Amino acid sequence: MTARSIHSKRLGPTAFALLIICCLFGWWQSTAASTGGPMSPAKVLWLFLAITHFYLVPFWLWRDQGLSQSWRRLWGLFFAGFAMRAVIELPLLLFTRVWRCEHGIAHDAVMMTLLILLSRKISREDQKEIRWFAWLTCLVLVCEALNAWLFSQVGDPASGIYFASSEERFRNINLLTSGEIAVCFPLFVMWLIHYVCSSR
Repeated sequence: MTARSIHSKRLGPTAFALLIICCLFGWWQSTAASTGGPMSPAKVLWLFLAITHFYLVPFWLWRDQGLSQSWRRLWGLFFAGFAMRAVIELPLLLFTRVWRCEHGIAHDAVMMTLLILLSRKISREDQKEIRWFAWLTCLVLVCEALNAWLFSQVGDPASGIYFASSEERFRNINLLTSGEIAVCFPLFVMWLIHYVCSSR
């Protein structure tokens, strides 16, 4: 078994552990947290998909020695872009109320543009399964930006509410998010299986 095979096979269990952590966080957020507000089940699952596509897998691909330098550089930059966002956004959410949905939407647009431009410079024959994940990540970015815009119409981070709950005012957002999950979750699982198999 190669080092890359071992590396890729660890992604599945790591993603599953992240799913458990997100579910526990959602439970805690809905029962004990005073900042951010409760989360609907759909938003808990979407949180998992967002972290997976913006942090976990990009970091994993950046560290994958079996990928070309071009792909590793791209995912390293993508991960760095979202890591920088976390460093800025989390303190603003926890200690102030100046963060706005428009900030996140703008960042999503910048990162999607970066991903599209850089991936287009890489040969289409170079590790097609990684290009597949790039397009899947673009889809998740579009959904994330749309979700943020819809949230801004009925919620406001300035009030200390950062998540859509199961309240009636968030009904349409939760329905849309459930549809996004129904599409993106199976696609991610399919990609994960293909990634692991291609690394043997």
